[in-house]
Amino acid sequence: WAAGCLDGGIVKGDDDAESCAATFKNYPDVMACLEATKEEAEIGGAGAGGNFYTSRVLDRGPLFPGDAEKFMAPAGPVTLLGDAAHPVIPSFGQGANLALEDAAELAIAMAGRGKTQSAASVLRAWERSRLERTAQAQIASFISGSKSYGEAKFAEAMRLSGISLDALARHKERFSDANSTQQWLIGWTPSAGTAARVKGLDPKAALRLAIRAANEAPSRRSALIAATATGLASTFGTLSSAEASEETVNTGDRYTGDGFTMLLPKDWTATEAIGVSRSTVEVFAPGRTEPVAIMVKEPTFTMGGGGAGGAGSVYTSPENFGLYIAGTRRGSLRTSREVGGAVGGAFVAEGVGEDDKSPWVELIAIGCRGGEAAKKYNLLQTVRLTASFAGGADVEAIEGVRAIVNSFELSAGTTCA
Repeated sequence: WAAGCLDGGIVKGDDDAESCAATFKNYPDVMACLEATKEEAEIGGAGAGGNFYTSRVLDRGPLFPGDAEKFMAPAGPVTLLGDAAHPVIPSFGQGANLALEDAAELAIAMAGRGKTQSAASVLRAWERSRLERTAQAQIASFISGSKSYGEAKFAEAMRLSGISLDALARHKERFSDANSTQQWLIGWTPSAGTAARVKGLDPKAALRLAIRAANEAPSRRSALIAATATGLASTFGTLSSAEASEETVNTGDRYTGDGFTMLLPKDWTATEAIGVSRSTVEVFAPGRTEPVAIMVKEPTFTMGGGGAGGAGSVYTSPENFGLYIAGTRRGSLRTSREVGGAVGGAFVAEGVGEDDKSPWVELIAIGCRGGEAAKKYNLLQTVRLTASFAGGADVEAIEGVRAIVNSFELSAGTTCA
């Protein structure tokens, strides 16, 4: 099994196993897998962390158009594309997308090369045309991936990132939040004046276009696949607490999320750490420093059409959802129901844990994200809310969570059709 765990600088953990445990403490099925792995390692004499292999996620400082002359070979028919040229951490889901854009734009640039133009000059122009966009995607990925960092950790990450404070400030001025950045990224179209070249092309036709571009200069075919700029290290500094946090806090009344709404009990608060590939909402009861419920939003991938939505597209009924959750918690199901107002599409299950006295509440909903781009690109999301109450004595918190899930609605609908 594999999992993306936060490192010990973000969560409290003395080793990789403990960091993973802190990351997934609200996911019983993952915790069960983690415990089984630790037990197997101890039985085999490897120690609690002996069966874990860790691979760190790394990126590199962004290159901007103004850096092109300094970091790119001016005369060489050589370039890089994708993560080799502008690596991004996976928190924003843009690595493969940018590589595909690079490939399309490179094919267009080479196909349109005049007889008197050298391959090197075309490649330099293509590189400059791409760097502003790829740099903004790299910065957005860094911001999204650092949402869970505290102030000190964020400042240290900034120091090591290669992103200058000036570049970060310009990015934030241009994009008010992660959603506006995503709208800009997914709204990409091929370069101005050349859209007709690639409109409607199937993969085989696109490949023929790339081959034709390569064959225009047979002696330089290797120029189309090669290497370019290495990373840029900027001058950086520390960051204030205001810059380190971009969370949205709603207090009381109706909470409006991306494609959903829910009612919060009086004086309850919800704090959202906004991401694109994954966002988290922590719900707090009055006077509590620890969340009583945690909501996670993640993309739901479908094929074709508008895509089936609603919790029923994954679980055939609220009862089946509840039985699955009860099984992962090694507990029992007490009640299940569908919620979501007139639209529906959300299942709620309630039960007790293995001790037969600690209540839990879970919700799952599948629906479209908000905004026109979500409809256009079929951006379905899965929303999960989990809450557990050890011992069962916290009646007020249990009733508050129950009120929240009963009021939950998919404001953008169960599908993007």
